[in-house]
Amino acid sequence: MEKILNLIKGINKPYRDFPARIIISLCAAHYILSHTTEYGLFEVVLVNGYTISLIGSFIIALIIVYAVFKVTVMLDRRVPYAVNWRKRCVYQLVGGVLAVSVLASGLAMVLFLLIKEPQRIWRYFNQDFPIILAFIICLNAYYYSYYNIRVMKLLWSQLFLVMKRYRMQAAKEFVPADNGAEQLPKKIAFIVRMRHRSYLARHMDATSEQWLTSIRDSISALPKGEYFTINPTCIIHIDTIQKIEEISSRRYKITFKAPLNTFLTEEQAIVSQSNGKAFVKWIGDRELWS
Repeated sequence: MEKILNLIKGINKPYRDFPARIIISLCAAHYILSHTTEYGLFEVVLVNGYTISLIGSFIIALIIVYAVFKVTVMLDRRVPYAVNWRKRCVYQLVGGVLAVSVLASGLAMVLFLLIKEPQRIWRYFNQDFPIILAFIICLNAYYYSYYNIRVMKLLWSQLFLVMKRYRMQAAKEFVPADNGAEQLPKKIAFIVRMRHRSYLARHMDATSEQWLTSIRDSISALPKGEYFTINPTCIIHIDTIQKIEEISSRRYKITFKAPLNTFLTEEQAIVSQSNGKAFVKWIGDRELWS
């Protein structure tokens, strides 16, 4: 899930498509040259001066592609689609289409002045610019599709992983006994939240498994009276407690029975002050106080 969040927020590694950018630039440069001549798409290769013209067009196309790439990466980090997609689309239109179109026009005029053919500037805006503008729009659409495909790919992989863990968890709940009869599910000793919002369930026999449900949803599904949420990160079973010690006003430290006493940190074994009153009521008249 962390990879998906990083991708959505734009803090992941940038697009790895350098070979694709080279190929796209080369194809675009060749098409522009063939479009502005009377020769066909493949016949233009045999015309004298084709290679020199192709190099100039390729450099311009490569700069355009790279400009769209850099604008997209910058906006992925500063204005990701997941935060505000309307604002991002406006920024992408201004930066990825309009600004790059101005850059493309400036590069074309510089090229025509360098080769001493200023008369081609009028033909550029009359014939070539609409095609280049469509090319720039397609580039932006390409990176938007690339982004969505990466997100969907990670989401599907995460979904399959969750389904696999769910099947493994369901298979562990009922284990056939030696005589072929079904045994009852293992009793959960506590459920604790780990880093990155993952959850772990520890059984009474000290075995553990990945848990797929949040603390809030788990406590509502567990048997009432047997389990209690001592703090936002931990649910415990009443049978796991060896003794309870009051450390401050409505804050209690729990010592667990062996071998469960080695699996929770000191912070995880503290009853939060907001849960203190309900915790005392849950313990009732059991002789667990030190």
